[in-house]
Amino acid sequence: MDIGDAVIRYVEMGGNRWLDVNIPIGNDISKSTVQVYPSEADYTGSPLKPAWFRVKLPDGTELDEARYTMTYIDASGKKADKLIAPGTYKLKIVANGIYCGTAWGAYTIKPMDICDGGTAKLTKTEYTYDGKPKTPGAVVIRDGKTLKAGTDYIVSYKNNKNAGTATAFITGTGLYGEGWEFSFIIKKANNPLSMTGKTATVKWDKLKKKAQTLKVSKVIKFKKKGQGEMRYKLTSAKKGKKSFKKYFKVAAKNGKVTVKKGLEKGTFKVKVKVKAGGTANYKASKWKTVTFKVKVR
Repeated sequence: MDIGDAVIRYVEMGGNRWLDVNIPIGNDISKSTVQVYPSEADYTGSPLKPAWFRVKLPDGTELDEARYTMTYIDASGKKADKLIAPGTYKLKIVANGIYCGTAWGAYTIKPMDICDGGTAKLTKTEYTYDGKPKTPGAVVIRDGKTLKAGTDYIVSYKNNKNAGTATAFITGTGLYGEGWEFSFIIKKANNPLSMTGKTATVKWDKLKKKAQTLKVSKVIKFKKKGQGEMRYKLTSAKKGKKSFKKYFKVAAKNGKVTVKKGLEKGTFKVKVKVKAGGTANYKASKWKTVTFKVKVR
């Protein structure tokens, strides 16, 4: 072993003599600067490596090649005998002799630009909201070759669940880098509002004294709940062909039905228009008419 500037002495302990080799602290290369030239290169499909590299100690001294061994380490942490695939390789420099420690450098093989000579498009650019994320596929062609998703490129998304403009990112992977950004549309869904009329009963002896109120749930069954703010309009109230509309009132915001004092006995057909105002993901519904019955006994 080359011991160079190391301090050597014999130490007596318990009647025995020990050889003590003291390596100077300044000989630790772990804080050295590793210069790599060039530090990066474009992928060619053939093995590549830097033209040269230098290890400079903290005091600026260049470490002689005989004082270390160097190996390339790939992204998985394994030794790389050939530098072909795109990625960043570490230069692991392990000191020997009177030097100790490990220094690190880096060399990058850049992937091919997927956009250079390449074209891309989404397989679908328009959807309708249904509560699920939308993930259109892509078709990518480069130099006449159709590339493979997951191997040559990946697709990621942003704002791709709710109605509005979503974004798809097609990014090269493996041998490729860079990529494209596309927009696609998620349209609002039709309002699901669906309903049918029910029959409610009002006692005539109570109606003689004061008006009676019926919750909307007593007169309308919503098969599918409308999305957004609800609105109600009274259209008509009849017994036979005769109108009794003046005896009924429907609250515009909550659909509560008021049967006014003085209404005679009988069965009355009441027509009401209902509308759901819509939300960020649903269109406003059209006015829909529902007919329910009110029996006064």
